[in-house]
Amino acid sequence: QCSGMSSGRLLPADSARSDVCSITNSRATASVLPISKDNTSSASHSFRKYLSAFCVEQRRVILCTSLIVLVLGFLLYGLYSINHHDEKCRPYQKSAEKSIKLVLVRHAQSENNKHWYRTLFFAKRDPMITKEGWTQSLNAHNALEHDGIAADMVMSSRLMRAMETASLVFGGTVLVAPHISELGAGCLLSPGSCPLSIENQRAALAGAGFNISQNFDWSRLDEKEDALTPSWPKFVSWLWSLPEVRRLVHARGENTTIAIVSHGNFLQFNAIGCGWGHPHNTEAYSARLAVPEPNATPLSGLRDVSVLYGGSPKDLRR
Repeated sequence: QCSGMSSGRLLPADSARSDVCSITNSRATASVLPISKDNTSSASHSFRKYLSAFCVEQRRVILCTSLIVLVLGFLLYGLYSINHHDEKCRPYQKSAEKSIKLVLVRHAQSENNKHWYRTLFFAKRDPMITKEGWTQSLNAHNALEHDGIAADMVMSSRLMRAMETASLVFGGTVLVAPHISELGAGCLLSPGSCPLSIENQRAALAGAGFNISQNFDWSRLDEKEDALTPSWPKFVSWLWSLPEVRRLVHARGENTTIAIVSHGNFLQFNAIGCGWGHPHNTEAYSARLAVPEPNATPLSGLRDVSVLYGGSPKDLRR
């Protein structure tokens, strides 16, 4: 009989019965290993069997899927970080014939910063600042104003938390700029670094009490820029391409001050340079940026970097 076959199935009594039994019995071993079409090793088969048994229960399916996605997310983010390492430790520009002052600020506490679990693909897309973020922004405004820090032009990243912070800290009209949004690995794995459409941003900011026509200017922004990797050198090139910046520097010279509100990882790794830690919410830095010569490639390195305002130290650093 074939009841002892490793497949555990009884074959029909037909003319092929004896042949099948003969072949099966010749392949059987003391451990009665299952038949594998591709002759997979016993070790890999045991692993698959264990994994299948672990994930077969319905209550474990979500856990298995989450673990797999989490591991893939961290792997992809790690590869992203390695591939962009050359942009992270940008050396300071030690000297320049002419320069302007930049005030670099990290945004206030966002909805994602408030909750420890809102990171990577668990984060909210393009979050706004919290009530605590509003307080942080107003405190930064008062501190910088007390120290006589004012900006001739205010810029922010494409993300709403930076736009809100820029408006509350510096006032006036915020020019929304490309290339200075938070580092991320796409909308799926890093929704917090993925902006909403301008139309949706207008609605959300208006709902938060901002005067859209007076507080924000998207006119220099191409929505196609959203897909581009944040890059400080590209931003600097874009900055010097603006006629209003050239006119401002011509009129104000080295007294020109431009405020830029961006994000912690971007400021730490792409803009400020080596040796500076991750900025707190609303932490502000002063730096000098060289004015490029006509028809010359702009220098993106910063010099004379210092902390103007320490920001809020009790924050989650994302």
